Amino acid sequence: MLQNINTNITTGLVIVVIALLLYLLFLSLRKPVLAKLGIRNIPRRPAQSVLIVLGLTLSTIIIVSSLSTGDTLSYSVQRHAVEAYGQVDEVIAPPLLSALASLANDPPANANVAATDTVSDTTASQSQEQLN
Repeated sequence: MLQNINTNITTGLVIVVIALLLYLLFLSLRKPVLAKLGIRNIPRRPAQSVLIVLGLTLSTIIIVSSLSTGDTLSYSVQRHAVEAYGQVDEVIAPPLLSALASLANDPPANANVAATDTVSDTTASQSQEQLN
């Protein structure tokens, strides 16, 4: 399921990037002056342009690698904790959640009374039959 979500997110991001590039192409065809303003500094200052592109690439790599490392470490720690604890039969929860969980696990008080009455009535009728 997680892989399906990742595929959907990737597909969505690719569609957004393509839409932005098509919009920029449309703007450059509609108003060529804007495209010329953006492109004319590349041949004038090639070293500065290369440094800007390298800086943006490096910063993107650093951010993506730090996020992926953090996710990997979180998953690894969680997996090792689950393996170390094994099957857990106790749950630590806030008071409200534990009260709701205990209500779900315990049968209602009226059901216990009704079941006890039925058992005692059955026992009493069996005792009467044995006496007769």
